[in-house]
Amino acid sequence: MGIFDERALFERGPVVLFCWRAVDGWPVEHVSKNVTDVLGYDGEEFVSGAVAYAALVHEEDIGRVGSEVAAGSASGAPAFEHEPYRLRHKDGRVMWIYDFTHVIRDAAGAVTHFVGYVFDITARIDGENERMRLARLVNDSRTEAFARGTPDVLLTVDEAGMVVYASTATRKVLGHAPEALVGSPLTNIVPQRLRMAHEKGFAQYLKTGKRTMEWSAIAFRALHANGHEVDIEAALGSYEVGAKRFMTAVLRDVTERTRQTELLVRTLELKRAVMDGSPTSIVACKGSGLIALANEQASKLFEVPAKELEGKSLYTLLAAGHGAAVCSLAAEAVFTRETRSIELPFQGKNGTKLLRHVVSPLEQADFVVSSEDVTAIRTNERSLAREAARLSSLVGHLEVGVFVEDENRRFVVVNESFCRMFAADARPADLVGRQSAEFFRDLGNLVENADEVLRRSDELGRVRVAATRDVIHTVDGRVFERDYVPVRDGEVFHGHLWTFTDVTESRTTQAKILRLNEALERRATSLAAMNGELEAFSYSVSHDLRAPLRSIHGFALALSEDYAATIDGEGQEYLKRIMNGVSRMGILIDDMLELARLGRTKVVRKTIDLGELARAVADELTASAPTRVVTWRIADGLEVHADPSLLRAALGNLLGNAHKYSRNVDHAVIELFAEPSAEGPVYVVRDNGAGFEMAHASRLFSAFERLHTRAEFEGTGVGLATVKRIVAKHGGRIWAQAAVGRGATFRFTLPSFDEPRES
Repeated sequence: MGIFDERALFERGPVVLFCWRAVDGWPVEHVSKNVTDVLGYDGEEFVSGAVAYAALVHEEDIGRVGSEVAAGSASGAPAFEHEPYRLRHKDGRVMWIYDFTHVIRDAAGAVTHFVGYVFDITARIDGENERMRLARLVNDSRTEAFARGTPDVLLTVDEAGMVVYASTATRKVLGHAPEALVGSPLTNIVPQRLRMAHEKGFAQYLKTGKRTMEWSAIAFRALHANGHEVDIEAALGSYEVGAKRFMTAVLRDVTERTRQTELLVRTLELKRAVMDGSPTSIVACKGSGLIALANEQASKLFEVPAKELEGKSLYTLLAAGHGAAVCSLAAEAVFTRETRSIELPFQGKNGTKLLRHVVSPLEQADFVVSSEDVTAIRTNERSLAREAARLSSLVGHLEVGVFVEDENRRFVVVNESFCRMFAADARPADLVGRQSAEFFRDLGNLVENADEVLRRSDELGRVRVAATRDVIHTVDGRVFERDYVPVRDGEVFHGHLWTFTDVTESRTTQAKILRLNEALERRATSLAAMNGELEAFSYSVSHDLRAPLRSIHGFALALSEDYAATIDGEGQEYLKRIMNGVSRMGILIDDMLELARLGRTKVVRKTIDLGELARAVADELTASAPTRVVTWRIADGLEVHADPSLLRAALGNLLGNAHKYSRNVDHAVIELFAEPSAEGPVYVVRDNGAGFEMAHASRLFSAFERLHTRAEFEGTGVGLATVKRIVAKHGGRIWAQAAVGRGATFRFTLPSFDEPRES
């Protein structure tokens, strides 16, 4: 029960509210919930007609009560009260009732209903009767029977303060056996701290000297046999028997009543403090809608000085239509005894704002209205709703599994992908509101490491780290990466965001790539060894061939010179062919050595001008054939990051081939320039010479492959293979385009990598 719940306090009290129709039998239309505690009947028994109120009135009192009702109705007064009368409790016992009744009339003045407040005064009537009987205690032989029948404690004490009589209720109220209490000091039932004051007051009470019974009611604290203190209300009387004075007391346990009273007092005090210090507007209104009381916040909210609010009509304060709506709501709250609320716009001096009014019923037709400005709240709610819709739409279409949980570890947002991963039979709405820990605990048959997943989730929820990732394995072989990010607004923690990515395929692919890389590394190692052996073999063979070739060339030259007279022309031709073949073999060996040397050469990059390098090569080629007419078109600004010596060799072969294969053209044109492309500059060497068939282009860059006969053009077929290796060592590529009789075009790239790449 909230400390400000007036209706709950009322319904726990002794007053029962009845509303009955003004017809025979007084059938009940409404009754407060505490009727069961007071009369024993369930409220539904009255409302359904199973029990009529008139049937409860004692047969000796029904006539008088009916007359009082008739007189009160005829008087025209709005209310009247009854003399105490008796009702029968459901358990059969008779109760004394005080009844204050309101008369409800229709527009014509006819009585339609009665609303009565019924209060149980049995204890008071009984107490008065008991006190009357106590005056006759000394000479009345029925005293013991009375003492046994009352729930209150009856004690008689002599003038020495010793208990001479204790009723059987002593055991229930104070925990003492009556026979054990008789003969002991009365102070045994008084707390130690109060005994001195008690003895002094008792002595003073016995010194009144009056010989008749004098009654006085006091309240004090008594000591229960188990050590706790009990609030007692005592009715005292003193009398004399012979020369001795005695005191008789009727003690009643009022601990619960005292607690309720203190609670009510504290409630009222707190309500005063809360109303004055409340950040919410509060106005208390009469049933007519006039404001009886308003706090400072009401003055600020309605932009009216507080003093002007009191006595002002709520209808006019809230403007036409809105005031009527609130007052209509107030009437409903008063009739049903339930709190009602409504949100309405209010036009103030600074613009329109949305106010939420909470109407709570008070006594009779009065009510209180608590109001607050909810404009910003509703605006934020709409904004949050839009953002939540956007987030839900965004998250819902992600292939990644996503869920958000609040600070209490409950699902707030869940997308379809997460359900497909871990709860195929569920929808996102089925998971919202569930504890995430319970969900992961249920995954024991699906997740291999469910206990570890749950432990890790709990750990992250406690320490609230910035972000982390772990891996979840399922029993069917799937693998998920789980990422965790806390959701914070500044330093305020709101929950967790979890994402789940299915990495089963990528991990399988990664494992395959790893195995393939290992195989490629082994193959590369093997190829490197083979290339080393081939280079060593090529170098060795090239060197070993030079000696016999020199011998062959020397003996052939000696025969040609020393025996020229004896060898005929055909023999001389054979010797010439032998020497030419030896020369070609020497050139071929040199080219093989150069190709082998390139395999061992490390690329040392520098920034160089490709055009300047090409012009130097062109000057050498022009000097080698001064009678030829060749136009060289070499572009400026061809800056590259490459190995100067290797690039000099490549240009020597490319420009040399262009010079060689264009010698049958009357006016040869050889070009070097750059073209832009997506992968960077593409360098172009073009001539207008013999060209070649594109069908044979695949053989062009292989060693010892020739597309023209030696009779047409000299060469070993190693030059373009050398160019390709040089370009590859720089991480580039080379390709050709040509047509027979229309020249050839070679294009190559030179990426600016820090380390060379060789394909």
